[in-house]
Amino acid sequence: MVVLDASALLALTYREDGHEHVTEQSAAGAVISAVNWSEVSQKLTVQSGDAERIGEMLLATGSRIEPFGADEAREPATFLARCPNRVRTVPPTRPVPAVLPAPPFLPGRLVLPG
Repeated sequence: MVVLDASALLALTYREDGHEHVTEQSAAGAVISAVNWSEVSQKLTVQSGDAERIGEMLLATGSRIEPFGADEAREPATFLARCPNRVRTVPPTRPVPAVLPAPPFLPGRLVLPG
């Protein structure tokens, strides 16, 4: 199974360098998460107004857009924890706080940090 991220689908759409590899790998159908599809749709709508046509073309290849929820978001972390030979590419720079700060916005009001 081939899983596309937003950059791969955008490279294919705009015929950027490497788009041939995306075409070859996804010829028999691919999967893209709803999160990545949302990103692609936003960019295509802003740049060309034609996200719907690209979506139809994607689905016509046998590809599918998969839902992405909290369980899917947690899975990569558990996968990394199970990999004995994993490589840490980014060392932690500070500990994760026990309580996350409130978001910098409230409904109907933007609160700027600082």
